[in-house]
Formats: sequence, C-alpha cells, structure tokens
Amino acid sequence: MQGAMARRNSSVDEAERVQVQLGINLGDIILDGDDIDGDDIFGDGVNVAARLEATAEPGGICVSGTVCEHVRNKVNAEF
Repeated sequence: MQGAMARRNSSVDEAERVQVQLGINLGDIILDGDDIDGDDIFGDGVNVAARLEATAEPGGICVSGTVCEHVRNKVNAEF
C-alpha cells in the first residue's frame, strides 16, 4: 500500500499528495455486529495498532515488537 501511494504521489502535484501512516499489530479483536466495515472492531489489538499508526512517519509503517518477531527473516523488509 505504501509503495502504491508513493508511486501515485510521484505523478501528482504536492498539494494533491496523500501521505498514509500505518500501524500494524497482532492481537485479539472483538467484532461487534455482522458486517466488518471497520467501525465495529474493538480490543487491545486495535488499540495498539492505532497508537503505532500515530507514531509512524507520513508514508511510513510502524509495527509492534510481536509483528517484528513473527515476520523477521520471512519478508523482504528491514526492521
């Protein structure tokens, strides 16, 4: 997602660029309701991801230690 957004941003004026911050965590969640539209998801897993998102730089990704441990040496990324 971040790569696609960076490619998009490279071809538009600065005023039209979108910078997305991502926070990724692994943890339990609670779904409230039948449809999963993002408004009905609660729990520590979501709360931690939201805090991580706030610490990510624009255009960046911040992952929890748990995520880092699970994906280290399994994905082509630096942590």
